[in-house]
Amino acid sequence: MHHFRVCNITGQVGETYNDPSVDGSVYSSINALVQQRIPPYWQCAQEFANFKCSVGYPTCEGSQLKPVCKASCLNLVNICDGSINPTTYNIPTSAKDCDKYDDGPDCTYYQGSDISAWFTAVDGGYAFIFPPPPGGVANGTVLGVFLIVIIMLAVLGLGFLMKKQQSR
Repeated sequence: MHHFRVCNITGQVGETYNDPSVDGSVYSSINALVQQRIPPYWQCAQEFANFKCSVGYPTCEGSQLKPVCKASCLNLVNICDGSINPTTYNIPTSAKDCDKYDDGPDCTYYQGSDISAWFTAVDGGYAFIFPPPPGGVANGTVLGVFLIVIIMLAVLGLGFLMKKQQSR
């Protein structure tokens, strides 16, 4: 079994499904949303990752693959409620789309996918972390604040000089 960045794989996975590309795809999808500055809130990101990992890594018992749980699909649809483009990210759009998944007790539903690359745990929930864009946000932010301060001082200085000139 490979080490995954997002998918929290528990149990035995079918031999043909032991491929890290699904995990990489989930990581890239969430990262793309983040880079567009339209990240899903943490519960949605969590369910998106849980669903995609469940579809990509179905568990098995012996040689029998366990289908994806309908609950995984329903949680994704209900919690995300359209905040992730279903066409772009190949996810169900409604509860009706979830009918093709299994609602029995013996199905695949990974929970607790690792979304810590984008969210940090705080008081019973998560807070979003914007990773810095290429080139680093810190340097750009410091420079931007510095320029704003210089411009404000220049404007205030000019205003003071003009008032002094008028009072003569």
